[in-house]
Amino acid sequence: MYFGHHSFKPVQWKVIHSVLTERRDNLVVMATGYGKSLCFQFPPVYCQNVSVVISPLIALMEDQVLYLQMSNIPACFLGSAQTKNLYEEVKRGHFRVVYMTPEFCSGNIPLLAQLNRTVGLSLVAVDEAHCISQWGHDFRSAYRDLWKLKKNLPGVPILALTATASPSIREDIVKSLNLINPLITCTSFDRPNLYLDVSRKSGDVIQDLKQFLIKKTGGGFALEGSAIVYCPSKKEAERVTAALCKLDIPCGVYHAGLSIKQRRETQHQFMRDEIQCVVATVAFGMGINKSDIRKVIHYGAPKEMESYYQEIGRAGRDGLPSACHVLWMPGDMALNRFILNQSKSERFRDYKMDMMAKMEKYLNSTKCRRKLILCHFEDKRLRKVTSGIMGSSNCCDNCLTHFPQNCEKPLYINQHCKCFTQGRSWLSKAEDERHRQLLLQPNRDLFSRELHFVSLHYQFFSLFVLFLQSELYGKLVSERQKLAGLRDIPPALLATNKILLDMAKSRPCSISSLKQVDGVSEAKAAMLTPLIDVILTFCQTHGLQVDDSSSSTPPVQTESSREYSSVGQSLPDSVSVTHRLFQMEHKSMVRHSLPILCFNVSHLLQAQKMGCAVDTDRAGLSASIYNTIRKSIASPPVNLSDFKAIRSRVPEDVSNFLLRLALYELQREASSTAHHEISWIEPLVCFLPVTLKSIRAFY
Repeated sequence: MYFGHHSFKPVQWKVIHSVLTERRDNLVVMATGYGKSLCFQFPPVYCQNVSVVISPLIALMEDQVLYLQMSNIPACFLGSAQTKNLYEEVKRGHFRVVYMTPEFCSGNIPLLAQLNRTVGLSLVAVDEAHCISQWGHDFRSAYRDLWKLKKNLPGVPILALTATASPSIREDIVKSLNLINPLITCTSFDRPNLYLDVSRKSGDVIQDLKQFLIKKTGGGFALEGSAIVYCPSKKEAERVTAALCKLDIPCGVYHAGLSIKQRRETQHQFMRDEIQCVVATVAFGMGINKSDIRKVIHYGAPKEMESYYQEIGRAGRDGLPSACHVLWMPGDMALNRFILNQSKSERFRDYKMDMMAKMEKYLNSTKCRRKLILCHFEDKRLRKVTSGIMGSSNCCDNCLTHFPQNCEKPLYINQHCKCFTQGRSWLSKAEDERHRQLLLQPNRDLFSRELHFVSLHYQFFSLFVLFLQSELYGKLVSERQKLAGLRDIPPALLATNKILLDMAKSRPCSISSLKQVDGVSEAKAAMLTPLIDVILTFCQTHGLQVDDSSSSTPPVQTESSREYSSVGQSLPDSVSVTHRLFQMEHKSMVRHSLPILCFNVSHLLQAQKMGCAVDTDRAGLSASIYNTIRKSIASPPVNLSDFKAIRSRVPEDVSNFLLRLALYELQREASSTAHHEISWIEPLVCFLPVTLKSIRAFY
């Protein structure tokens, strides 16, 4: 009703249940975007009393108050500048959620005690709790006084929340707040929608950042979505801003040297999409509650893993793909060490030096960057460093470059293939180096030539419908911008990009169906009514079905949709569409129903090459043509990869398309035969030491 979600996430309910039924203290470590806020916003709404939330940044609290008020939940920010009337309303229990800074809280503990006696406190939440730790990267002295909360409010659960806390920082948070037998809850730190990338910078800002820009049709450059560029100093932030302005990119600068008014204006413009990019120092870190940031760029080496993770956590909070880039040079680390050496506390300095060394290891590593981050934050006993995305091309730059596409070719062939000229003589010399071990140890999958019979889970939509969904999404974004402008609120606060994507897919045509979209509450559904009019008009114009709840789920798979597919292969979208229309729906090679689709014979060849069955007879490869090609290759024998030699033997009336179709079929037969010939040796691979000589003999 109030929050728009159909269910709790498992960890959310675990925390909320602990607060409501056990009245137990909690330390909650949740990855950005998982839903920490609901843990302290739901209990007071459910119990009809008050939650006090302590947060370090006024701008962030103001955004959250606005969000709650839009959901018909009474909330306020309480500070020294507020009026007496607001104080009286708080004392009478008019608000469900009351936000305050740690400085205000530490000086007004009696007010909280009075509020607990008269109205009742469901909990006291300490947000961004890593600031409490003496090792916290954003140390605030007022946080160190919050231990008084437990002394003055003994029966009220204290809920400490953060997205960034290593095991040592968690222990320090519990100790500093005097938490009693707290329930410590940690989600995985993995953010699978974030791509991680590290590269060296040249010092030429335009040259370094141009790789992240796209050319606009009318000239000039733009970023692909909202972005934050973090710089190590105020001077560098100003320099980067000036360079981006030369490229006509709408951007603003944010650092501690600016007035409060200037900083608020920059944040206001960024939240409302009036500028694309903010160039900032770390002062901009926790103060942003914008869900659709697509890029976070560090122009300079981050100081430590905790602050780095906190800063990249600004990206992709809506769950959509986003990228995090670091551009650095060795001199950055020298500057960081120089600044840190100014610290008077030797213990603090030693700790930070250790953290800086780990950051430098991360920047120079050739291993999976995601795994390095998870190993730093996650407890060894609870470590979950087996992320499904790890090792894939969507994980990080190191995973992307470890195994280029052409490196995989020798693993799935049965003829000699030259992939690299540099290694042409490597195998011939290998016999003399029989004691060297291979870096990549062979296994059953490596040598198997079998084409596994697997099902292809197509999330298949016609390109035409996908095109219309994309166009509708663009119209919804434009309408959201207008509505947000009229209300003077950030567009993402009205509806996130994910909500708009879901609306473009399901196309709700009424308030009741709009409320079925996850994240749309009753109050928000009423505000989004104009979007329904946009959907209805668009669907009537283009003949699209409304309230299409099936559009987000793949079609039911039939037996005929099960295809041959090589292990690890997947079809590009355009190829899969062509293959399905031809193979599954028996469309003609010449005639087709959708105007934007045309059959591309190269798509069928690509699908066949990647292991999918193709009806060769319907494609024009008759048995007689196939036998003619087969005989031409057999006498005298010729290598199947030598297309030019085979072409000279085959009659001219046989097209190149049919010839390649036949060659792929012959290669498949040869591959299957090769598998049966070597299957007896596979069990031995698991037990015998593998040398270069044995591999050469195998081939």
